[in-house]
Amino acid sequence: MFLFLLVEDPKSIASFVLITTMSLGSVAENVSIQTYFLRHLPVHIRGSLIGTTTALGTVGMFVFSLIGGVIYDVVWKKGPFLIVGVLDFLYLLMIIYLKVTGRFDES
Repeated sequence: MFLFLLVEDPKSIASFVLITTMSLGSVAENVSIQTYFLRHLPVHIRGSLIGTTTALGTVGMFVFSLIGGVIYDVVWKKGPFLIVGVLDFLYLLMIIYLKVTGRFDES
């Protein structure tokens, strides 16, 4: 997402490559969360928690679309991309931390 700060033309090949990469990363993120849930949650609550995370993710997309639109229009055109990039980077750091500390290990 940080690379969006360098893109000047949203219709360029670089923009297309970034959007494609970002979409694939988002899919990988969602699949990894669902896979982790399937492996580690009790059977009787798996469906409920996967549904809850999907619903909250959808609400988050709607809310951030609104907030991101305001930031884009009022504050800085590249602001929403910077925010999403920072949040994705923090997510990556959290996953690395959990893996290093052994919290992802099988019990």
